[in-house]
Amino acid sequence: DAQFTRIECDAVLEHVFDPVQVMREMERVLAPGGHVHIVTPFCHPFHEYPKDYRRFTPDGLKSMRGGLEVVAEGWRTGPAATMIVFTLE
Repeated sequence: DAQFTRIECDAVLEHVFDPVQVMREMERVLAPGGHVHIVTPFCHPFHEYPKDYRRFTPDGLKSMRGGLEVVAEGWRTGPAATMIVFTLE
């Protein structure tokens, strides 16, 4: 419990069966004053390795935050990057 000051969760939550359980685990192991950085795809093609279960909106992610405080939110890639990925796929 409360051991990590920084948790990086980049393109993981869409691949887990129970993302709320994963969020609770991150909350449990986060030290007071620590930060969790979560990145999830929204407009991204299906990419099963090993499974691809869902996409998240900012509001959807916030609804799972539990006791974690949101200090910043935004988009990592815009529509042009999304179109390039779709074209390549």
